[in-house]
Amino acid sequence: MARRLIALVAAVGMVVVAVTVRHNRDNTHATTNTASGPLQLVCATELAAVCDGITAADAEVTVEPATVTADRLRTADADDPGIDGWLAPGPWGAVVDTARPSSAGRLFSDAGAPLARSPFVLAVWKDKRAPLACADAGDLGCVGDAVITRGFRLGVAADDQAEGVLADAALGVGHAKNRNFATNDLEETDLSDWLAAVDTNSDRVSRNPGGRSFTELLTFGAAAADGYLSTEADIGPQLVRAAKRSQLDLVYVTPPATADVLLSVRPGKRGDRVKELVRSDRIRQLLQANGWRVDGLPPVAGVNATPRLPADDGLPSAGVLQALRAITK
Repeated sequence: MARRLIALVAAVGMVVVAVTVRHNRDNTHATTNTASGPLQLVCATELAAVCDGITAADAEVTVEPATVTADRLRTADADDPGIDGWLAPGPWGAVVDTARPSSAGRLFSDAGAPLARSPFVLAVWKDKRAPLACADAGDLGCVGDAVITRGFRLGVAADDQAEGVLADAALGVGHAKNRNFATNDLEETDLSDWLAAVDTNSDRVSRNPGGRSFTELLTFGAAAADGYLSTEADIGPQLVRAAKRSQLDLVYVTPPATADVLLSVRPGKRGDRVKELVRSDRIRQLLQANGWRVDGLPPVAGVNATPRLPADDGLPSAGVLQALRAITK
């Protein structure tokens, strides 16, 4: 009897061991499959044409507005956020990590140097300069005042786009006369109300055909908007080819502000693979072809070698960019 009991216990033990080993193998296999699956790269809408050059063999690419990605990642699981890299104009990886609860953990490593840059510019119809009434048409503080008090109709990228948020930040710098303004300045000065007023008036323009993009502005003409604020990469190459180019002035904003194309990646080997892919000569050439200034490559027609760009983007911190979204979205 004792021998049978010992044999039974031994048999049960062998089954338990076998099940445990199989479970561990299955988990290991699943982990290996996840780790070896296709790279997941998200691209902001402004870079869709660039990311079209990335093949399915290189990575699975999702193109969407930067704020859509940011809102999803703000509460994502740090261990499995469903993303390996994020290419966008502006420090969006830092914006997300700033907005995440401290207990949730950071998602991205340092973005490093920009892959490409583009200064903000203002395209203005020459016969619409009167309501602008600015000694320096690139002074965004004065431009914002003209939008609020003098009826200047300004088109700006939508609030859910990376460049729309960066343009709002550039306007805020122009009004505050300080690129280092902090989140408390938004409430302790008139800056929040001023930005909200500019945004409300610009949204009215951007809801109408002709004011939703610079492409539409060229198509519909001065009846749609008096001017459009965007990047040189967006406006310059279109303007140089436009039949109406002689009717528009192109003004570089002061103080200078730039949209810098940054790649935010997850720490680890998959992030390193995304970095190798996106920092390749092929992607650099695609950025150049789409109007971005890329170190070591000549600018395309409509993109100027001057003015020289400042050492940094001239915009406030990632935390302030996140706070601006609450004001202007």
